[in-house]
Amino acid sequence: MKLEGHIWDDGVLTRKTKKLIAIAIAAALRDQHAVHAQMAGAANLGVTKAEVEEALRVTFLLSGMPAYVYGKAQLDEVMK
Repeated sequence: MKLEGHIWDDGVLTRKTKKLIAIAIAAALRDQHAVHAQMAGAANLGVTKAEVEEALRVTFLLSGMPAYVYGKAQLDEVMK
């Protein structure tokens, strides 16, 4: 899909940064499929577990503890 490619391409934000944002949003929404898909894609971009954890801490500040705990559980499952 052309629009999706345009969104994910490097721009002012790198693909890696965009992936971290996507993970944080998916965790805030508690969307298991999206979290798994975004984390799997993140590994292919060289995103580290520590970077995902930091993004999830931002999610915690804005979406609360349930979103952080949900995202952290998914992280531990997907990025062992």
